[in-house]
Amino acid sequence: MSTVDAPGGEAPRRSLPSARSLLFGALGGAAAWALQLAILSMTVELGCMGGWPRETEYGSTTMLRIVVVVVTIAALLVTAAAWLTALTRWRGFRTVDDDPATDRTAFLAISGLIADGLFFLLIALTGIAPLFFVGTCLRR
Repeated sequence: MSTVDAPGGEAPRRSLPSARSLLFGALGGAAAWALQLAILSMTVELGCMGGWPRETEYGSTTMLRIVVVVVTIAALLVTAAAWLTALTRWRGFRTVDDDPATDRTAFLAISGLIADGLFFLLIALTGIAPLFFVGTCLRR
């Protein structure tokens, strides 16, 4: 981070992080969960209703389980990256001074830390549940 000389001989002020990194840190987990939920709902529904992958074509639900695991791992990685982004922004801007811009940055970063942690757990639970029911839906 670079510093900028403040007018009037005050202490130099740090430049704020980009809005994109702050928004990714705050909303990255929510976006990953929404995308994971949409993909898994569609995939499991099609697999259980005789669509793709058909049991007659694959002989088992292995392909469907692989898709569920891969999508869940990708969503978990995006959420972890968003959490780490929020953590670095929070560590860089947690101060005791009364600068409103710094306070807003720290608040958005701590909100992202909490939200991304919750979405990480939600993504893990959403990805585990279909693994137990995929085998039973094709045995009708």
